[in-house]
Amino acid sequence: MPLVEDNESGALGGTCGGSVVVVVVVVVVVVVVVVEVVVVVAFGSSTVASTEVRGP
Repeated sequence: MPLVEDNESGALGGTCGGSVVVVVVVVVVVVVVVVEVVVVVAFGSSTVASTEVRGP
């Protein structure tokens, strides 16, 4: 509980504003990576093959 209280007081005080931005950026990056992995797993080699065919 003390950790939660410290985080809340820091966020309200604006002291951890930079940290909040960093956390948001990290979360967005993780979500993008997860989505890409899911797409690759879902479509598999068909997506890769179509990309290779369209490339040249």
